[in-house]
Amino acid sequence: MLAAAGATTNIHVYDTPECAARPTHPSLRRRSATRASSLPSRRYSTRHLLVHEGTVNALAFSQDLLLLASAGMDKRVRIWETASGALQHELLHDDYVLTLAFAPALRDASAGSATTPPVLAAGGGDKCITVWDAAAGEMKTQLQREGTVYS
Repeated sequence: MLAAAGATTNIHVYDTPECAARPTHPSLRRRSATRASSLPSRRYSTRHLLVHEGTVNALAFSQDLLLLASAGMDKRVRIWETASGALQHELLHDDYVLTLAFAPALRDASAGSATTPPVLAAGGGDKCITVWDAAAGEMKTQLQREGTVYS
């Protein structure tokens, strides 16, 4: 699965089965001057077209690919269900959001084989790294920084 966004409000999610089977295109394994435009072009079906309010700055998939988070200039982080494209949560920030990252799922020793809920970190112009419980849409903690958070 692959998600892409740009200066528009749209997010395109593509079904790319070849990416899972072959993470690196063979021509990119060699050190050469091959340009991406000279690689074979393929059309993949867009599974979903999700609409964001304002320019989309960052996208991140959860480790299990069940969730897609988007962040933008509209001071919002949105969490989408990738299978249906349904909006699960809209998380508000004090300023624009530039970066997102899901933490790897961890096993919860007290729950046996269950894993911890997905955790999402977001940062940007509010000079904070905000950590969210992505499943519940609730803030877990906020880390104050001295400047804008870029990554």
